[in-house]
Amino acid sequence: MTRDISAISPLEKQITVHVPKEAVEASIETIISIKRQTLEKQGFREEKAPDSLIFSEQKEEILEAATQQIFDREIRSALQYFQIVPLNQTVPQPVKTPLEKGNPFSFQFIAEVLP
Repeated sequence: MTRDISAISPLEKQITVHVPKEAVEASIETIISIKRQTLEKQGFREEKAPDSLIFSEQKEEILEAATQQIFDREIRSALQYFQIVPLNQTVPQPVKTPLEKGNPFSFQFIAEVLP
């Protein structure tokens, strides 16, 4: 995980977080295992459907949940790392592309701080 910080103004800090593909894969696998517990798929015993089937059928939902999980974890980690206490709710934005399985992921957010 790499984190970069830049001052936009005396009141705003922009933080960019780069998440390696291993962490992206771990988040996706976590969401798939949660989905598996509630999925009832004909032809498979309870909680035994393969990951690839679950991912292909619920790709958008899984990627959205994994993205949110990464945002929540890494924003909290970055704020602690830079010792920032934001004055408002931070809203993350993907830097280049949305979350994809097997690829690294980058996002940035702006935190308002006291001068």
